[in-house]
Amino acid sequence: MGPILPITTDTRLRRGVIAGLICVFLAINLAVPKMFEDPGSYWLGLTAGVCIAELNLIATWAALATGNVMFRLPWSLLLGVLVWYSLILGIRMFARGSFDLSEATLLGIVLLTGVVFAQIPLWIAGKVFRWKLISGTFTGDGHQFNLRHLLTGMFLLSLALGTGRVVLPAGNFWNVRMDDELWAILGAVIFCNLVIAVPCIWGSFARTNWLLPLSLGWLVYCALLTAIEFGFLCAVLGPPGTDWADVAFAFYLLNVTQCGVVFGVLLLLRALGFRFVQLPG
Repeated sequence: MGPILPITTDTRLRRGVIAGLICVFLAINLAVPKMFEDPGSYWLGLTAGVCIAELNLIATWAALATGNVMFRLPWSLLLGVLVWYSLILGIRMFARGSFDLSEATLLGIVLLTGVVFAQIPLWIAGKVFRWKLISGTFTGDGHQFNLRHLLTGMFLLSLALGTGRVVLPAGNFWNVRMDDELWAILGAVIFCNLVIAVPCIWGSFARTNWLLPLSLGWLVYCALLTAIEFGFLCAVLGPPGTDWADVAFAFYLLNVTQCGVVFGVLLLLRALGFRFVQLPG
């Protein structure tokens, strides 16, 4: 068991801000189906970008935070379950039409796939370059978390999973089906996310005078990635029709939004004393 560190005013502030961010994201997830009611808007790209950004932030903490991975694992799974549940609750409250257990399970599979693949480049970067996301109280011993945190995380995760029958709709999860179109879109989004996540995280902790040029350059970078992504989908699935420009712009909004949300949240954490460092070998 690691040492129990004193809770300072800075620590309380960090925890309060992080808890507030989680609540904001959960509220957005609940409102996602309501935003989709206007089919002529670009809400799909914006809200999907926010959801992907949530998965990236969870993956960042799971892969790059300090402490033993066994301490972080139940907490990252708990956050992933909360994202899943909040989206399901939002769909059940606001979406029109039926929504059964197989569709909820499919949504869970998509989210799990996203958060797993988002972690891959971060784990590689953490191992190869020894990158770590640390707070101002980090002492370098790697034991910011103790057994109490592990047991608390496991208890809350078990409690969340145990309430699944209340949140999940009725139906049969064995009827889950993923068509070719969904696989193609998911693959394209995962690819773009892989080449976006690591540079975006690094950029949020770059020197202050680099932030504005990096932000402007990122808009161009996202445009190039979107062109590649959209071209791949058109080659595999065929062109989307006469509204292809709107569809392409929706994908661009998705990529820019996920970058902007991750960038903004990490800048906020940076202001609270978090640092992105390369630990000595």
